[in-house]
Amino acid sequence: MPFPSTPGEHHPVWQEFDSLIEPTTAQMDRLLEKFFALPPEETDWPEIFREFAGKGHGDLPGLFRRISNSVPHTEATEMAFFYWAAAEVFEQRGLRDLLPEIASGFQRLDCDSYDPDALVHLEDCLLAAGFDASALRLCEHFLPILREGTATGVLMPYALPRLCGRIFDLRIGSALRGEFSAREPSPELARALRAGIEDDIDADSAMTAAAAVLSEPPRAAWTREQFDLVTGDISRNDGAWRQALGLNAALIGVAREAWQSGQAAAGSAVVGLQMLLTSVYDSPARNAKRRKSGGNLISHLAPSGMEARIAAECREIIGVNVPRARLLLDAHDILLEFAVRHELISGTEAGQGGKEIARLRWELEEANQPAQDLRSR
Repeated sequence: MPFPSTPGEHHPVWQEFDSLIEPTTAQMDRLLEKFFALPPEETDWPEIFREFAGKGHGDLPGLFRRISNSVPHTEATEMAFFYWAAAEVFEQRGLRDLLPEIASGFQRLDCDSYDPDALVHLEDCLLAAGFDASALRLCEHFLPILREGTATGVLMPYALPRLCGRIFDLRIGSALRGEFSAREPSPELARALRAGIEDDIDADSAMTAAAAVLSEPPRAAWTREQFDLVTGDISRNDGAWRQALGLNAALIGVAREAWQSGQAAAGSAVVGLQMLLTSVYDSPARNAKRRKSGGNLISHLAPSGMEARIAAECREIIGVNVPRARLLLDAHDILLEFAVRHELISGTEAGQGGKEIARLRWELEEANQPAQDLRSR
């Protein structure tokens, strides 16, 4: 695959690379040194990493570290996209334990050199792999940077509220793990959950979340009605707003049980369940019926419409955001197991939903298989 046009595309090093059909790892390492000798902004580092991976480089972690440590993190070198590419390659090849290291490298970028889309993608990769603590550190690191970008008009206005919402959800996950020093009383925990993001997180939401974290309802307390979807405008209807708070509290309870059972990382579960809820509210099929009935979230574990809804929520410019789709499928599994455990769903419904989730997961992983390397490692 030829590289995209760059200022150095006619340089002998580029020509030498393009001439290699089945290079050895040693040959690629020697070529890398030649690329390092070029002006760094003349090399497409994301494409270098993808191509070396595709041609069977035998030490991808070492390759990642050499590029990350050698190339200046400036706007001109576009290293944000290098980290995006590395996350995709490692995720695809099952090297997900290296994702926190990628996140640490990404944090070397500043307001001029980072990319908001790359940040979101890296968050998704971390959460799908269960690294919720790393995702929280990443988000909190970039909070002042996004705030600066929003104030100067560089970013779209939705970027900062989205990040604040993600931080809030991840802090709830951290609180479920008992990592906040102020676990009681609820007002103190609520203030900790909102710290630094008060303008974007409602005080009632924080108080409800804190109360849900600090309480653990007995098994008999769970009912299917707690998962009724909200009807009405929550910004104008107090009843709808209270119903929305109650539903969010129920989802925190679901996330806690998933974490306690070892099914999922707490923060990943909280974020995934919120994504599931959003996908249902955004579903065209539900919106068409919304005036007649709010419906129930557990009902959306049925196979009908699940694939289209997940695809819509995880759509990329081309194809599907695989880590996000994995996170969303995990959330379906989490809610399904909870509903079975608390007898909120029939055996027939559970069986049908479980089969559809497994089918979609299999198709996702099949589509995400890397292209066959030209050389075995």
